[in-house]
Amino acid sequence: MWYVILNNTGDSNDIICTAGTGAATYTVSAGRDAIIYIDGSDEIYNAINDLQVNTVNGHDPSTSATQGFAIAMAVAL
Repeated sequence: MWYVILNNTGDSNDIICTAGTGAATYTVSAGRDAIIYIDGSDEIYNAINDLQVNTVNGHDPSTSATQGFAIAMAVAL
């Protein structure tokens, strides 16, 4: 299962996602977003944690000036 988490709670309110009782968790910090998936074995993964692209809409995602923009565009695509 795939989930898109938009944590707009502010004030350091983290969202803690779990796949079930005693399962692994994934924390989405306040003001951050994530796409996570659960593989059926009580494990949770960040779907774009290891995103590998050369460019997104002509921007190099490896430079700090465009990294956030490029990741946001990759999610939007």
